[in-house]
Amino acid sequence: MEETELLLFQYGALKRKSEECREAVRELTAEKYACIDIFLKGPRLDGIGGKRGENDDPVCRIVQKMADIYDGRIARAVEKLEGLYTEFDKVRDKLERAGLNEAEKKYVELRYAQGKNVADIAEEIGYSERQTQRLRNRILRVLAGGREYERAGSIGMRGGKKGKEQTG
Repeated sequence: MEETELLLFQYGALKRKSEECREAVRELTAEKYACIDIFLKGPRLDGIGGKRGENDDPVCRIVQKMADIYDGRIARAVEKLEGLYTEFDKVRDKLERAGLNEAEKKYVELRYAQGKNVADIAEEIGYSERQTQRLRNRILRVLAGGREYERAGSIGMRGGKKGKEQTG
């Protein structure tokens, strides 16, 4: 179950990192456009009209270079974000396939994505701390494949006993 819990902590970490990376992309984009905006509102030097419509204004060249630098930073941040999304999707898919109920999903969000402790989670979902611990254990069993095993095991044992009684 330790491996399963590590996977859940990874889910929370990936969620936080992807949110931080999205925010970094937003900030870089805002900085880029603020830089361009300053240029557009600022005074012009030599004017426009060099070869093939290029701008000979040194300020314009500097701002273009700055915009290119921001574009490179944004591209790297987006690439990192895509990698985080790929990893996050793998973990999220496992959680979705597990078929957790609403209380279990809430626990996973509060504990592993938000990092809350058992007492805070218990208060928020309206359970006792002991019930919350049992909920945690149930989630870990489910994600480790235990719920299917418990169901299959109990059905298989009943079926096996009936089979022996009928053949014996």
